[in-house]
Amino acid sequence: MKKKLLEWHLTPWRMNGHGGWKEQPIILIEGQEPFFADNPQ
Repeated sequence: MKKKLLEWHLTPWRMNGHGGWKEQPIILIEGQEPFFADNPQ
């Protein structure tokens, strides 16, 4: 039976270059590097 990978979707707020804030979705998948949803590797 194949084990289902755990996956998390986080949405922290990050500062952008204009001094404002924006949401930066991050996907975490078990056994893989985290990546930004709006800037996938």
